[in-house]
Amino acid sequence: ITSPTFVFINEHESSGSGPYLYHVDLYRIRDAAEAFGLGLEDYMYGDGVTVIEWAERARELMPAERLWITLSYLDYTKRCLLFEATGERYLDLLAKLRAELYPRK
Repeated sequence: ITSPTFVFINEHESSGSGPYLYHVDLYRIRDAAEAFGLGLEDYMYGDGVTVIEWAERARELMPAERLWITLSYLDYTKRCLLFEATGERYLDLLAKLRAELYPRK
């Protein structure tokens, strides 16, 4: 999946019975009002999964319950992912991911 930088939002249909994936790139917006004008809330509160790059540019529009992922560069070939979950659904999702990545022995 490529970044939708020039169209703001790409919609990806599921090949099965799963939900749509909405891939949003807010790099070129100036403020939350501009993001609101894109219909961002329709995607975030719809039936699909919404992934937003540069979400901090419209932080005040983001749902209180969410999974916020921050990507940082450690060096040329290494990245760091920081996962911050708020809300029961996302705390559970993060716990399942943690158990999958770091199973207890």
